[in-house]
Parts: sequence; C-alpha cells; structure tokens
Amino acid sequence: MFAGLNSHPRVEEIDRGDIDRGETDRGESDRTVRAWPAQLRPLALGSGRGQLVATGGCLVALGLVFAGNLALGGGDELGALLVLPILAAAWLLSRPMLGLVLAVALLNRVATAALGLESPAAAFSSAVAIVLAATAGRLAAINLAVSVRSAARATMIARVARIATSAVSLQEVLDGILAEMARDELRGGVIGLIDERDRIFVAAAEGDMSEEVWKSRLPVGQGIMGTVASEGRSVLIGDLDDPSLPVRPINRSLGSNSRMKSMIVVPLLAAGRVIGVLEIDSGQANRFDEADLAVMEQVALAISGAVQREGALKLADIQLQKRVRELTLLLDAARELAGSLDPAVVLARVLTGAEATLPGGRAALVRIDGEQLVDILEHDGEAVRTRPLHLALAFAPPALLEVVANGGVQMSSENEESLSELLPAGYRSCVWAPIRVGEQLHGVLLVSGDEADAVDPGLLRLVEGVAYLAGLALGNADRLELERRRGVELREHADRMANLEKIKADFLKVASHELRGPLAVLRGYVSMLADGSLSDPLLLPRILGILGTKLGEINELVEQMLETARLEDSQLHLKLRRMDLAEIVGKAADRVHERVDERHHLVIDGIDSQVPVLVDQARVLTILINLLDNALKYSPAGGDVRVTIAVEEGLARVLVSDQGLGIADADMPRLFTRFGRIVTSENSHIPGTGLGLYLAREMARLHGGDITGASAAGKGSTFVLALPLAGEHAPAELPSRTG
Repeated sequence: MFAGLNSHPRVEEIDRGDIDRGETDRGESDRTVRAWPAQLRPLALGSGRGQLVATGGCLVALGLVFAGNLALGGGDELGALLVLPILAAAWLLSRPMLGLVLAVALLNRVATAALGLESPAAAFSSAVAIVLAATAGRLAAINLAVSVRSAARATMIARVARIATSAVSLQEVLDGILAEMARDELRGGVIGLIDERDRIFVAAAEGDMSEEVWKSRLPVGQGIMGTVASEGRSVLIGDLDDPSLPVRPINRSLGSNSRMKSMIVVPLLAAGRVIGVLEIDSGQANRFDEADLAVMEQVALAISGAVQREGALKLADIQLQKRVRELTLLLDAARELAGSLDPAVVLARVLTGAEATLPGGRAALVRIDGEQLVDILEHDGEAVRTRPLHLALAFAPPALLEVVANGGVQMSSENEESLSELLPAGYRSCVWAPIRVGEQLHGVLLVSGDEADAVDPGLLRLVEGVAYLAGLALGNADRLELERRRGVELREHADRMANLEKIKADFLKVASHELRGPLAVLRGYVSMLADGSLSDPLLLPRILGILGTKLGEINELVEQMLETARLEDSQLHLKLRRMDLAEIVGKAADRVHERVDERHHLVIDGIDSQVPVLVDQARVLTILINLLDNALKYSPAGGDVRVTIAVEEGLARVLVSDQGLGIADADMPRLFTRFGRIVTSENSHIPGTGLGLYLAREMARLHGGDITGASAAGKGSTFVLALPLAGEHAPAELPSRTG
C-alpha cells in the first residue's frame, strides 16, 4: 500500500483461469483444495494441484479411448466418449489446460485417421464435434461462473451494507467489511482515512501488514492512494512494475509493501469530499479486473456512509458536549455569583467566570459613567485590579459603542488600535456583552482570546448569559449594600434619638436636682423678706451675699447647659487670639481665690515667663476655672492645689493637681462623658452637674489640644490641659472657629 499512481488499467477478459480464484495475497500459498463436491462448480480449478490432477484425468481418459479404438480395430464405437473429458476440461480447467486437453483429443482423431482406423471424413467430423463440444461447454461454464460470481458478490455487498449499518463502532465496521471481502476472495484490503493534517493513515487492514506500514503517514497528493484522495477517482493497476506508469510508486520497499504487484484504490466520499481511500492489493500481477473494481466501489460507498455517520455522531457528540459545557459554565457562574453579595467578591467571580468561557481567555469589565469610560477592572489571579481610563465614550471602539447603543452582544476580530488600552497584546478575537443592573448600564464585559476562529454563536450566547448573571449579582450586591447602609443610618438615627432622650432625661434630672437647692434658698429668703421676718438692716448684706452666690450657681448651671447645646449643634464659636497662657492661668487663680479657705493652699508655678498660644481667652479661662474649682471641691479635707505650667514638644501644658478624694480606676472611663458625674458616699454632698469636665475637654479639643486625667482613690487627681504653642510668626488673631 501507499504506492504510486495508476497506469492505464490492464484488465484481462472474463475468461481467466482464476475467475474463481482461491489464491491468497501477500505471499500466502495457493488456495487449498476444496472438498470434491465444490469441484463441480464451473471453472473451479483455476490453479494448483487440483487442476493438474483433473488435467491428467482428462488426458488418461483420452488415452483410454484411443487404446479402445486400437483394440477394436477402428470404428465409432468409442468415438463419442471423447466428448466427456473435453466437456470436463471446458467446465473445470483453466484456458491453457483446456487447450492442452483439446489438442490431445484432436491428435487422437488425426492418429485414428492416419492408422486407417477411421475414415478421414469421420475423423474430421469427430474433430469438429469435439471443438463444438468444448466451445459450448466453455461458454456454459463461463456464463454460469459469471452468474455464480455475481450472485456471490451481490450477497457480499449486502452483507457489507448490513455490517456498515449495524456495527457498534466505526472500527468494528471497518474490520468487519475487510473480513467480509476476504471471505469473497478479496484479501489484503486496507482502509486509509485522512487526518486533520491532510495525511492518510491506516485505519483498518486485513492480512499480513508490517508495523512500519501501520505507523506510516502518506500526504494527500503523493503516491497512488494520495493521488486518488486528491483527485477523487478510482484506479486499477495490473502491474506495479510496468515502466509505462506515469508516476513511479513510492514507499514500495516499505515493509510488506514490497510484495505488491497489482492493486485497486477507490476513494471514500462523504458530502462531496474525499475522507479516505479503500485499497486492495495482491502479490500477483494482473490480479484484478473491472468486476473487482465495481465491487470495490460498492464497498467504498458502504464504508463512506459508515464514516460519515460516525462523523455526524461525533459532531453531534461534540455539539452536545459543548452545550453541556456551556450549561455547566452558566450553572457554575450562577452558583458562584449567588454565593456572595460582597461587590468585590462578585466582581472577581464575574471576571473569572467570563474567562472560563474561552480557553486561554482574558476578561475585563469596562465601567461606564454617563458619556465617559471611567475605568477597567481586571483579575490578575489574586484580586481585581482597577485601571483608570478617562476615555470619552465617543472615542470608544465601534463594537463597544454598538453594545451601548443596542444592548446586544457583539464580536470583534480585528486588532484595532482603539482597543490597545482595553485588551492585552496579541489578541485575535473578542466578545462584548452589556452588564445591566436593572435598567441602567453598569458596564461592558469584554472577553478576548488569542485564536482568530475561537468565537462562535454558542460562545456569544454563553458570554451574554454570564453578563446577564453578573448584572443580577451586582444588582443584588448593590441592593444589599444600600439596605446595609440604610440599616446603619437607621441604627445611628435610633442611637442619636436614644442619646437625645438620655440627654433630655439627664438634663431634666440635673436641672431639677441642681436648681432645686439654690431656688429653695432664694425662695426662702425672698418670702422672709416679703413677710418682714428679716427686717434687721444689719443682716441684709449677708443675705444679699447668699442670694448672689445662689444666683451665680444657677447662672453657671444655665451657662454650662447652653454651652453643651451649642457644642452639640456645632454652634460654639471660638475667637482665637495670640495670648499668654501664664496670664490666663493667673486670672483663673484670681477668680477662684475667693473659694480658697484656710484648709486649702493654692500654689502656682511657671507663670514668670510668657507662654504664647492662639486661644479663645474666655473659653480657656472657663476650662482652667473648672479644673481649679473641681480640685478645690473634691478636696474637702484641704491640702495643696498646685498649678504648674510646662512647655515641651511644641505644646504648652497646664497641670492642676490636688490631694483630694481621687477617682477609682473603674470610674475613670466616665470621667469626661456628658452628665458623667461620679457620685460616691464621700462626695454625694458636693454639688455638680457632670458637664464641667466634658465641656472643658471638648473646648480644649476645639483649640487643637486635649485634657487628660490621672487619679487614684484617696490619693488625689491630676488633670493636664495641653494646648499648641503659637509660633513666632503666628498672627495675632485668627478668624473665628466653629465647633
């Protein structure tokens, strides 16, 4: 096989001695002698030992007839018997052997006439009769042999057709057909199919074929089989060694090919295209004829149909597998996208799911805001990366514009320069699909590949499906995020309202408690003055002093509440000026000096040098008075109240220390809270609103500073006011600051 091109077919006439041959190809021995009833078939002994035996028998019979004539002294008594071996030879033997028997019979008649055993006329008449009998017998044998052979071939073709339509696999079809051909004496068949690289390979073979022939590949257009595959026409070659062949055989010396002498090659056609070849060869020259060629073409039709059906089944299977893959990808994408409502996770899964739609694909999401391409999101294998684009929509690639305008999926296969910012280098094809969240276009999903023919309608549908699922997932994530923010806002609002309710309750409690004492004193003294109980003029200054003190307490309480309200409403205005902090500390000490009795000792350190700060003097004075007043109030047993000014690291620090009751560690977190007055058995008699330290720290923070405290129960407390120092070039006054 895999030999050269056809020559002009050399076909012997139908009257060949091997018309019903049993000879085996590829170096096998001649056919075995069949059982004797089989020899009754016409032209059954084309070659081999059986033909020699039959020929000898015919010659012996002729000799016996001649001997009988001699014994009887002539006459026609045994002449008629000559017809019997002649008819047997015409029926069974090949043409050369028939000629031999016929020549002996005619010599018998000539010898009989020469010996005077029979008249020349009678001998001539017998010779004519012998020739006529041989001719008639031969014609009858040929016609019957042709009929038998045609019937056998028709049966064989029917069996081949049945095998082609009933076998489970294509390989079973090919092997079964070659085996069926071998049963009908067409041994040594080979079926070659064309692969995707236009090379013929052996798909099935019958008989002795070497391993190197099995593994060989023949390019279409080369050799006999390659030329048949390229031209699509059958050839019959009687002698491969004929020098008149237009193209010499190739691979003739390859393994078992070296034994070939003659061959038939027929193309296998499917949908007008050659898909392979059917070849049969023989180690005997002029082994095949036109009848064999016709049978081979019929067999080739059955093989072509089987191969075509197998191809259709494979194509259907490929299409089914493709659809299953598409549905699996969509299902996996839906499952993945439904597994999280975190927008970042959803975006990552959208991109990885889109990349899976195309082998070796890359995915990106181009986000659009109005008439602008704002950024492009890509997945680098670990996380989603965002690249800014800043590209006007009008300058976007045509395919993207088409998606934005019409909303359908689009395909692009040209390496447009306008895509250089969007796609990786070397892309050959890409698919664009819109991602919509509700009715709003969120962006365009872009899937690109490096194969020019990788995009088909199925892929378009698949990418469109992934984009649709992405829109649903992103919409759900956005809605969840919106609900989450709304929930946070509602909780914050509820917390604010609860806090306001608590403030209101605390305010009412403090107001009712702290105002009740001063008001009761005022009401008592006023009623006594009204009814004349206090008519002594000498008591009047003292009474007025008490009334003034109580009115001051009421005024301080009201002012603290007003300051708290201003702070909550961001209406607390600071008038910042360049001031000397030491001077403000001195003023604060003067203000509280009247509250210092013989039990306390107020000590001021560090006010000899200036400490420049940018502050609202009135607010800082309020802070310091509050700290000093607390130090005095919560030192009921007396002791030193020390004020120290220090400068370090760009800050001015005022430390107010006392030797009073102190604060337990467990109560320290409540120290600077609103209405966070710490009440114990030791200080319950000391008046206070719980707003002083809160206001002091908040006003300090408005200045860019802070207040910290350190204390221990029974060991006094230390509070530190820290304020930024004013630089040398700081202005004397700054615009008002609102907190």
